[in-house]
Amino acid sequence: MGSENTLGIPLSKVSPAYLHANSTWVFSAFAEIIDNAYDPDVKATDLSIDKEDIGGNTCVVFQDDGIGMSKDNLLKMLSFGFCEKGKYGTGNNHQPIGQYGNGFKFGSMRIGSDALVLTLFEEIVSIGFLSQT
Repeated sequence: MGSENTLGIPLSKVSPAYLHANSTWVFSAFAEIIDNAYDPDVKATDLSIDKEDIGGNTCVVFQDDGIGMSKDNLLKMLSFGFCEKGKYGTGNNHQPIGQYGNGFKFGSMRIGSDALVLTLFEEIVSIGFLSQT
């Protein structure tokens, strides 16, 4: 799957029905997202999960203090089939859940219709958006 560019913004496409059909249990959705923050390459020591009401919509907010993602890694996370979990090792005996690069997409779309990702890496902020709406 190649990505398109719109005004310099790389786009990833997949059918919302595919995302919803492959997202099953809400607990596993939370586990996938928590696991991403806990991966050794992320280096997060703190993770918070909160419920917030934003513009009349209930939102689940995951926030960690990890090293963030580059723009390229954010695009990979929002695309299918990219997984680099095996290349960093598991120094703390942590066995990552995912290995195929689909967990965030399926997990976030099981929890809600849209996912907004804000990340800070080396003083550069990147924003990703995955939506079924």
